[in-house]
Amino acid sequence: MTNFADYDNPQCADCSTDTHADHEWYMAEDEVWSQAMLQGHVDFLCIGCLEVRLERKLDFNDFKLVPLNFQFRDRSKRLEDRMDNFVAEKETQFLLLERGE
Repeated sequence: MTNFADYDNPQCADCSTDTHADHEWYMAEDEVWSQAMLQGHVDFLCIGCLEVRLERKLDFNDFKLVPLNFQFRDRSKRLEDRMDNFVAEKETQFLLLERGE
């Protein structure tokens, strides 16, 4: 389980890059994360290392419908590319869920 103090130093478990400083702060869908964890559980992965573990490129359907994925507009070019259409496709769904509709 993640110790919230670890969020002060969110290094990618595979390449040690600082995911926050590199603007790769996101939440993937549970099934996507579970597939990646077959190689060992970690708390943080940069987009590149997550894709290496999955052996495929991510797309907007791989990201959870949670506030974190809407709050940070300052994303790395790589994350922005993978999340292309995320806001357009999922933000309306998210707002409806928050209102209980």
